[in-house]
Amino acid sequence: MSTMNHLQSPHEYMESIQHKLKAGDRVDASEYVRILTEWNTKQPLRLLSATRGKKPGDIAEAISGLVVKHATEFVLPAFSGDVEAAQKLTFALDNCERGVMAYAMWKAQVTREAYREYFKGAWDHDHHWVIGAAGSRAVLTRMFRYAEFELPSHLPDTVRVWRGTSHLTRKKAQAGYSWTTDRDTACWFAIRHVEQSDRVLVLAADVPKQDIAMYHDEREESEAVLLNPPDSWIDGDINDWRLGFERYVQKKNSREEVLMSELRAELLAEQPTPLTA
Repeated sequence: MSTMNHLQSPHEYMESIQHKLKAGDRVDASEYVRILTEWNTKQPLRLLSATRGKKPGDIAEAISGLVVKHATEFVLPAFSGDVEAAQKLTFALDNCERGVMAYAMWKAQVTREAYREYFKGAWDHDHHWVIGAAGSRAVLTRMFRYAEFELPSHLPDTVRVWRGTSHLTRKKAQAGYSWTTDRDTACWFAIRHVEQSDRVLVLAADVPKQDIAMYHDEREESEAVLLNPPDSWIDGDINDWRLGFERYVQKKNSREEVLMSELRAELLAEQPTPLTA
C-alpha cells in the first residue's frame, strides 16, 4: 500500500465540519472550493504516479490506499477479476479518480469481464476524466480495444451517426469521441447551451459498424463511441436543430412521466391494506 502523503478529499472535509453544520455555525465556503480544486488537480496525478514503474500485479496494491476511503475495499477484488466489485468501484470512486482507475486497470490487464464492467460505467459518468488519464488517442484506443465491447445486432453494417456541439470549431467537433445514432439527441446536445455560444453544430457521418468502439443506450442517448474522426458534413441549420431539440425534450418528459407513474404505483402497492372490522 502506498505511503504517499495524505490529500484531504472534499468528502473528508465535509465530514470534518458536520458538527458545525449541525450546530448552525457559519462555515467558509471558499475553503471547500479550495479543497475541491486541489483534489481534482492533484488526486489524478497522485494515482497516475503510483502506477509508474509498477508491474501489472503490483498496481492495485500501490493505489488502493490512495483512493477515497469508501472505495478502498473494492480495489483489490476488482483487480482480481470480481465483476460485481468492479461495478461497485465505479460508483464508490470520486469523479476525478475514475479515469485513472480505468487506465490503471488496463495497465494491470484486469480480466476483460471486470474491466469491461468498470470501464463502461467510468466512461458513462466521467468520460472526460478517462480521456485525460489516457493522455492520447492511441492509448485510449488500446483501452477500448482491450475491453472488447460487443455491439448490438440491430446496428447495420454502415451506421449513420450525429454529433451536436455548441462551443467548438468544426474541426474540434468532428474529432470528438461521443456520437449518437439518434439525430434529435444530437440536436439537444447542440442547442442546450445555445445562449452561451454562437458555435452551434450538428454533424453527420456514415461509418462502418466495426469503427464503433462502444455503443450504449442506458441513458437513452444512443451513444456510439468513435475513436477515429469520421468524414462528416453539417446536417441542417439552427432552425431545424431547434425542432430536433424540442422533439428530444418532449420524448424525455414523456419518459419521465411514465417513470413517475410507475414509481407512484409501486409506492401505493407497498402501502399496508387498512384493517376492516
